Amino acid sequence: MRVRCREQCYPLHVKSADIESHYLGEPRERLTWVALGLSLISPGAGWAYVGRLGAGLLWNGALVSLWAAFVFVWATRKFYPGVPLLAFTVGWLLLIAMSAVDVVRAARKSQGAYVLRESNHPLVYIAVAVFSFAMPLAGVHHVAFNSFWSLTAVEDDSMYPTLVAGDQLLVDRVTFQHRAPVAGELVTFTLEDGAERVARVIGEPGDLIVLSEEFIFVNDAPILRRRLDSSASENVEDVAGSRREELGHFIEEQGRLAYHVALPRVAYNAHPEEWQLGADEFLLLHDNRAALEDSRRVGPVARHNITGRPVYIGYSDEDPSASGFALRATGLYQQSDEFRTSRRGRRVQPAPPPRS
Repeated sequence: MRVRCREQCYPLHVKSADIESHYLGEPRERLTWVALGLSLISPGAGWAYVGRLGAGLLWNGALVSLWAAFVFVWATRKFYPGVPLLAFTVGWLLLIAMSAVDVVRAARKSQGAYVLRESNHPLVYIAVAVFSFAMPLAGVHHVAFNSFWSLTAVEDDSMYPTLVAGDQLLVDRVTFQHRAPVAGELVTFTLEDGAERVARVIGEPGDLIVLSEEFIFVNDAPILRRRLDSSASENVEDVAGSRREELGHFIEEQGRLAYHVALPRVAYNAHPEEWQLGADEFLLLHDNRAALEDSRRVGPVARHNITGRPVYIGYSDEDPSASGFALRATGLYQQSDEFRTSRRGRRVQPAPPPRS
C-alpha cells in the first residue's frame, strides 16, 4: 500500500530510488524568480534552493576568498584602490550574475521532477546567506579597514601645504608593525585624549634635536632647506589665500626624502629648543610650522603612540571652486602636476629630492 501511494503521488519519470533518498512528502516546483532573487542575495542560497547545497557553499567560499585575496594584495602592494577596486567589483558582480543564470537554468530543468530535500527550507537559505556569505564579507571588510587600512580625516591646516582640511587619508596600519618610522615620513599619532593627528618625523630614537628660529639641527647637522624658486612660490601664494603674507614656502630634505613645508614669516619660537630623544621616542613636527600641536607642545612621541603611515588622499571634501585656499601640492618633486585640481589618489609620502 505504501508503494502504491508513491506511484500515485509522483510522476512516473521520478525514480523510486530518488524518492526513497530525498522523500519529504511531495515534489515542489522551483520558481525561477525565487531562484534568481536568492542567487543575487547570496549565490549559495540560490544553489541550495535548487538542491545543490554543496555547490552553493563552494560558490560563496570562492567569492569571499576573492575579496580576501584582493584585500591581501592591497595590503602588501600599497596601491591606491580606486580603479583596481572598480575593476575587481565589476568582475566579482559578473561572477554572481553567471551563477544566477546557472541557478535559473537548473530551476527550469527541474520543473515537475524536483523532490524537496532536507536543505529546502527558508531557514537553510538564510543560514547559507548569512554564515557563508554576509558575515565572512563583513569580516573581510572589518580586517581591511581596521587592521590593514583606515580612513583618517584632516580637520585643520596644520599639515598645509601637504594636506588641507577636508582631506580623507588612506592610512596604512601595517608598515610600522614591521619597522620603525624614518625621518621625513608622514605618520599618524594619538594624543592623550585619544585624538589622532598627522605629523612628520623629524627626529628618530637617540637623536639630539635643536630647533631654532630658522633651522632644525639633528645631531649638530642642519636639515637642508631651500626656498621655492620665484615661479613656484608665486603659484603657491596665488592659491594660499590669506596665508600669502603670513607664510614662506620651502623644501626640506632629510637623507633622500624631500617634502614641502610652510614657515611663518615671524618667529614661532623666540629661543632655541632642544630634545635628546630616548630609545623609543620620535620628534614630530607639522608641515605648517605655525601650527604648534606637535612635539613642540606635547613633547617627543613614543613609538606605541604612532598608529599608521598615511599613503594616499582617499578623497577630499574641499571644494576648490568655493575657496581660494586650494593648494594642489603634495611634494615639489612632482613639478609637472603639483598644482592639478584633483586631490583624490594623491600620494602624500615624500620622495627623493630632485636632482639639481
